[in-house]
Amino acid sequence: MSTSKVIGQRSVGVRRRIGPLQFTVPALKELTVPLVMLLLLAMLLLPLPPFLLDLLFTLNIALAMVVLIVSAYTVK
Repeated sequence: MSTSKVIGQRSVGVRRRIGPLQFTVPALKELTVPLVMLLLLAMLLLPLPPFLLDLLFTLNIALAMVVLIVSAYTVK
């Protein structure tokens, strides 16, 4: 039985051919978890400039205040 006659199996991604080589490039949806994990690891290991740290801290506090205000108005 050849692999082309397998029922229910579908290829995820885009098939590419470079010369004699043929491979499937995974869809972007499959790469989101590994990319997010690499970005988180990079944020932990690479130093950020002080201006960017200040901006991120400010956004974090502002978002926390928005959540508190919204939750206070929805509890009534």
